[in-house]
Amino acid sequence: METNILISCSTGTASEWGETFLPRLRTGLAPLGDIRLLDLTGQENAVLSQILPLADVDAIALYAGRLTADCVAAAPRLRLVGGIFDNRAYRVDYRSLQARGVPLVDTTRGWAQSVAETGLSLMLACLRQSAWWHTLLATGADGGRWPGGQFSDNPAFVNGELAGKRVGLVGLGAIGRALARLLSAFPTRTFAYDPFVPDEVFAAASVEQMALDELLSSSQLVAVCVPPNPSSKGLLDARRVQLLPRGSILVLITRAFPVDMAAVRQRVLANEIYLGADVFDVEPLPADDLLRGRANVVHYPHIAGRNQDARNRMAELLVADFQRFFAGQPLECVLRPDVVALNTGG
Repeated sequence: METNILISCSTGTASEWGETFLPRLRTGLAPLGDIRLLDLTGQENAVLSQILPLADVDAIALYAGRLTADCVAAAPRLRLVGGIFDNRAYRVDYRSLQARGVPLVDTTRGWAQSVAETGLSLMLACLRQSAWWHTLLATGADGGRWPGGQFSDNPAFVNGELAGKRVGLVGLGAIGRALARLLSAFPTRTFAYDPFVPDEVFAAASVEQMALDELLSSSQLVAVCVPPNPSSKGLLDARRVQLLPRGSILVLITRAFPVDMAAVRQRVLANEIYLGADVFDVEPLPADDLLRGRANVVHYPHIAGRNQDARNRMAELLVADFQRFFAGQPLECVLRPDVVALNTGG
């Protein structure tokens, strides 16, 4: 009996997935069986079983649409599901899959390097006020006059070299660990908070474990690297935002979900902290948002993982684990039950 693999995606979002993601996915999976493509452009949240029969589907690469309990029940041959599930718990019914013993391959780690590099770039840009100086020159607002002295430093904020700075990482998952590796090249004095990571992971990353309040109050730069799930909601509440030292740098690279952004705005507008953000509480950032146009803010439009290298890596991770599964080998990106519990809050 031939293996049937369904790829559910939205081909109308090429800017999201890039031109080579889908071809790479199809080419890699083709030797495993018959590949079916379900294009859900304009129906990205559709329930799969309401679009097509699933009775003979053995595996699903889920990049659009929802796999509900009814879908799982309608797919008696289903043995494997893969995709990106960091903040997409609504797309799959975890419990139905677990009850059937169907593993879930999560390739979220595929963009860890890209997001970590974005975090590093924001740190450097904040330290040197790169975006502000670029804007002055690009608009001619510098008037053709370049000040001497400490012109790249703002003494009101942490500035200068990244080497030797105290950096706190909130979260030591795939992104936090990738950022820690990058920081080790400077090097920085790096600390991290993550109650869900064992001690040996901190040791392997050469990062010192620290309580969250202490990390926030003692770091010169803080990067928020936790995913948007129930366990991270309210993690950096208003009280904890106030713990950030005056003049420190706050970097947001995963989601703004864990952070009290009203408290962040208050401190940024008071020129108490410097913000480097790829993510915000409202996206796109409104044109009249007070964070725009400030000398103590570097903004990116949520682009950290949106590049071809990261997307291709995700395709490669999924293909590799699908190959392992059908060869009877252990999976490398399988979503563990404890991570499912964190993602779903249950």
